[in-house]
Amino acid sequence: MYNILVHGYRPGRAAVRNLRRMFGYRRQRYPTHIINWGDSDYPVTTEIPLYNKPEAVRTAVNKIEALRVLAENEVPCVLMTTSIDEARQWQVRGYKLFERHLTRASEGRGIIVKSIGDELNANAKFWTRHFSARHEFRIHVAFGNVIRVQQKKRPNGTSTSLIRNYDNGYRYS
Repeated sequence: MYNILVHGYRPGRAAVRNLRRMFGYRRQRYPTHIINWGDSDYPVTTEIPLYNKPEAVRTAVNKIEALRVLAENEVPCVLMTTSIDEARQWQVRGYKLFERHLTRASEGRGIIVKSIGDELNANAKFWTRHFSARHEFRIHVAFGNVIRVQQKKRPNGTSTSLIRNYDNGYRYS
């Protein structure tokens, strides 16, 4: 039997509590395995297997690095560039852009929607190309298996906003 320790960078968050519940979590004095949920600075020990290593968390929370790794591994994802010239070419070809000023943000912070012909800010960290999507999902993978699928939905009808965040009424279900 495994004694699994679920470590979260913010232990009181609902996601950490749910993960602990899923694994039948009890406070572990002598864990045999550790699941790291979002801590990019968790100390790595050689004695106990650690899943979701800090370097993987650092990659996942950095939007530029995460999109680069996804693209390199042929995982479908939005197109991204750090080149303002390439972003301008996307505009010329008729694409709306998301100008991103933060690499480690959520809830739409640091995003400015740029329409065709809008001036781009050279100080932006990167740009992503808009694509029309009816649905948005979050997929949780552990031990090589999908353990949870969540769809982002707006409970009260539809929104005209291109940014699907909490402030615009969207929630993962």
